[in-house]
Amino acid sequence: MSEWITVAAGLGGATIGAAGGMWGASRGARAVKDTRLQQEIHEQRSWVRDQRREAYQALLTADLQLTAVAPVAWQARDGAAHLSREVADQVVQARREVYAGVTGIEITGPDDVAKAAGRLLETGTQLLGVWGFERAASAEDRGAALRQHEHARAEFRRAARAALGFDR
Repeated sequence: MSEWITVAAGLGGATIGAAGGMWGASRGARAVKDTRLQQEIHEQRSWVRDQRREAYQALLTADLQLTAVAPVAWQARDGAAHLSREVADQVVQARREVYAGVTGIEITGPDDVAKAAGRLLETGTQLLGVWGFERAASAEDRGAALRQHEHARAEFRRAARAALGFDR
């Protein structure tokens, strides 16, 4: 009879040990799965941040080109009724680049940065209009357009820094 008690105790101990081992293995597998999921989430966030940073930089670069072409357009006018084909092409290309940059930001987001980018496009278009296409634009009008555009660029930069996590 004592042999049966020893066997029963041994089987009970083995069962408890096996159950504990399975529980530990299950818990370990869950921890590995959770760690892998956290790593994937981190990698996704890093990828999105990189995509946004590239889109923001592309817009700022295009906007600087647009701002640089505005005085070229003004000087090229110099009393002429129309811009030369070469300067007109530069103006159109600069605006296209800014529009492409804004489109990239509308895709990558977030919405507040896309809104600021849209405002930058709007003021850039106004800047080109006043500097390149409105013959009667005064120095005051040109200065006001430039200030509005610089303000829109500053707002875009603030929104971009916040979205990228640099404004903490």
